[in-house]
Amino acid sequence: MAPKRTLFLLAAAGLAAHVASAADLPRFRVEALQAPSGAFTATGLNDLGQVVGHVQPADGEFARSYLWQGGRVQALANRLPHSELHRVGARASALNNSGAIVGSGFTDQHSDMQGAVHWSSPSAAIGSLPHLRGRDGGSATAINEHGTAVGSNHASPGRADEALMWKDGKALTLWSHATGDPRFYVEGPSAMARDINDHDQVVGTVEVPMAEYHGSRWFSRGQAMYWENGQARQLLSDRADWHFTDAAAINNAGLIVGAAEKWTAGDIQSASGWQPAAWIDGKMTFLDSIDGSDADSGSQATDVNNQGWIVGHDGGRAVLWLDGKALAVNSLLDPSAAGWRFSQAIDINDKGQILVQGIDAGGQATFALLTPVPEPASVLLSAGGLLAMAGWRRRRAPALATA
Repeated sequence: MAPKRTLFLLAAAGLAAHVASAADLPRFRVEALQAPSGAFTATGLNDLGQVVGHVQPADGEFARSYLWQGGRVQALANRLPHSELHRVGARASALNNSGAIVGSGFTDQHSDMQGAVHWSSPSAAIGSLPHLRGRDGGSATAINEHGTAVGSNHASPGRADEALMWKDGKALTLWSHATGDPRFYVEGPSAMARDINDHDQVVGTVEVPMAEYHGSRWFSRGQAMYWENGQARQLLSDRADWHFTDAAAINNAGLIVGAAEKWTAGDIQSASGWQPAAWIDGKMTFLDSIDGSDADSGSQATDVNNQGWIVGHDGGRAVLWLDGKALAVNSLLDPSAAGWRFSQAIDINDKGQILVQGIDAGGQATFALLTPVPEPASVLLSAGGLLAMAGWRRRRAPALATA
């Protein structure tokens, strides 16, 4: 049984969103994201309502990245002549308000190897981000308003062994195998920087050894991490046995969201499923479920905007957390969106727009952009919240620069 949830007060972080009654709650209209044929995934959203993602063609060709805005779809460049590799596919992950986009590229020689890539604008050619010490793979997952990006560097296919930051044309290591226990050996991803805010504060997850040693290796667990000025800090849980943690996003006020999972020592099969969580000043608190009880197994908070609005999913339902209250996104849809049902909220911008995944009125799986109607001025922040946020406004910045 999960521990009793603590009411999550955004006011504790100076982000008091005021929701006085049902009449004050946002309502959303739905814009379906149309895509070329193939397996379609939307991954990132900026404050202009631009969405990036990729399509895996049905004919087995390499993935192609796209940008969606205002009902239009734009293909991003996806071929990169390179001194060593010739990239023929790309998957966009995120973009900032200047239109700089980051993601990963795939090579024709080694389709399971990835390289971190960027586009300086939606119309620009694709470019490669720097590698470290001869590593020839990686992926970029987030980019802030100053063009600083974060992600991972792969030592071999399927292994993300270094969390990286790309800044001023250089790749900087945030976390690597050398950082952790020298006895540590795990098969699979071991470090990933997931998000970065405009103050270059970074969050992500690394694999660390458990207490028990089994056979020829240590079993590992996910540990949420925070990086600032080159220093790493573990985002610990003060709840008994809730030591598997994952940090997914951070806003400009330092509010971090993600998930935690319970594990009982001595039983490698005893993990209970993820629960949505947030960290304020390094202290973890659980987020309530939609019905006010413990969130269902597999639930997670995935993003937070600069107004303190948190999104994620709970038991197969897209969720918006406002002022500590979990709201089913499906209950907030405008009447024009009748029949739509959303299972995951992926991203949220500072205008309150939400990138979601779910089923359209015709029963087809799709991604969509939800926009508050009318504009959410009456439901965003109280006067106190506006004052608290005044110093954290995002600034328009140049696109990602690489040497």
